[in-house]
Parts: sequence; C-alpha cells; structure tokens
Amino acid sequence: MTPDGSVHPSVAIGASPVADGSRDSNQSPPTSRCGEFLRQEPLTVDGFELRFGHIVDWLSPQLTEARLLRMKSVVQQRDMGTAVVLENIYDQGNTSAVMRTAEALGVFQFSLIQQPSVARFKAANRVTRGAEKWLDIRSFKAPEPAIEDLRRRGFKIYASSLQSQTSIEDLRWDHPAAILIGNEKDGVSERALQGCDQLFRVPMTGFSQSFNLSVAAALMLQWIHQARFRSGIGFRPSSEDQMMILANYLMRSATLPKFKLANSTPAKLNLPQFV
Repeated sequence: MTPDGSVHPSVAIGASPVADGSRDSNQSPPTSRCGEFLRQEPLTVDGFELRFGHIVDWLSPQLTEARLLRMKSVVQQRDMGTAVVLENIYDQGNTSAVMRTAEALGVFQFSLIQQPSVARFKAANRVTRGAEKWLDIRSFKAPEPAIEDLRRRGFKIYASSLQSQTSIEDLRWDHPAAILIGNEKDGVSERALQGCDQLFRVPMTGFSQSFNLSVAAALMLQWIHQARFRSGIGFRPSSEDQMMILANYLMRSATLPKFKLANSTPAKLNLPQFV
C-alpha cells in the first residue's frame, strides 16, 4: 500500500513489510509469500477505486461452489476478540506451530515482534501447512509499537508468568484479549511486560516449570476459546469485516487478473474489466 493509500495489484502477493514500512531481507518468517493483509477500502488500482465487494464478486467464480461455501463459513467464525503476539522467537518451527494452532481455533490476528538486535530465525523443522495464508500478520521491530497497535484496536494485553499468582482459570475473557508469548530462552521481555495489562500463570502440577512454547500457546488459546464458549461469549466479525476478510482470502487463493480499461473514457466506467 502506498503512502496515499493506493494499492498496486502486486501488493497482495509480494513480501510483507515491517511496521515502519521497510523490508528486511534477513528476516524470513513464514509470512513473506502471502503479502500484506489489505484492511481498508477503497483500494486504488490503475485510477479506479475498488471495494472489497468488487473483489469478492470478481474472484469468487474462480473457486468451486463447495470451496467458496467453506471459505465463507470459516470467515463467519473468525475470532475478532483474540490476537496472538510472538516476541523474538528463535525457532521458526515454533512460530509455524503457533500459527497453525491459532488459525485452527479461529484466531487470525497475529503480531510478530522481531528486534534487529535479537538472533534471527532458526531454520524451520515444521511447517504451517498454509495456515499463514489465512492470518492477518503485522510485523514490528519493537514491543512498544506492537502493543500500541493492539490497544488502538481495543485489545487488552496478557502474558503468562511464573511469578504471577493469578491463574488463567481465574480470569474473565469477555473482552478482546491479546496473548503475548516470549521466546524460548528468556520468555517475554521486560519491555513487553511493562505494556501488559495482566499477567497470569498456566496451572502445572508436575516438577516441570514450563511448557514448550507452542504447547503453552495451544493450551492458553484453547482455554480462552472454551471459557468463552461456555459463557456464550463470541467476537464474530461484522458484515463489513467478513467482506474484508473474504476479499483477502480470495486474493490469496485465486489467480489475480490484470487490469485494463474498457475504453479511453474512465469517467464512463463503473468498474474496470479483467483480462
């Protein structure tokens, strides 16, 4: 997306920029092949203003009826009240595993914090099996802008801590919540902890004092999912959000056509045509 808000068709399939707009060639999270999630309309392409509804109308015929119905069903059940934040994760396999678990539970809002001074990703020994394709992933170089972005979107920030006396079982999850997960060695950084609204612990009764990172994420997300289900709490997307998500999913699933003008008088056109 350009500074003036316009979008070139290649944005949907290009590399995903980090939060300050730069691209880091040394960073290779499993999100790079999906591109940036487009969140605001209208999108300006070749001088035309496109809305998400236009994209849905144009690209839907490329999918089978069964596939399109499945996609719409998934979109309707996306969880707008949960976000996952991973900070300085060393093993890309853990990042991939958390993404896959989160997506399977309906979570699709994902933030990655990777500070330049922290060691880069270890080669992945697991894959997302395409889960990153269905996630709205935002990348940041420091915890503060990531937390600020989440607060602006209405989330409270949570993190697990062995020092906390509050169990995840004692908390209410009737509001949008972002779960911050730190790296394999040091956990959540002090800088990130300072921005949290609440710390909690995950109950353990054995000698081990911690879970594997991806296992801990799965337990926390499943607990929140079940607690809300039992309480009848849901954060389903609005009709506008559903259209936005569906348009993005279609752009990541269908073959993106090229644009051309039907004639030399754009003012007479309501929509561009595809070739």
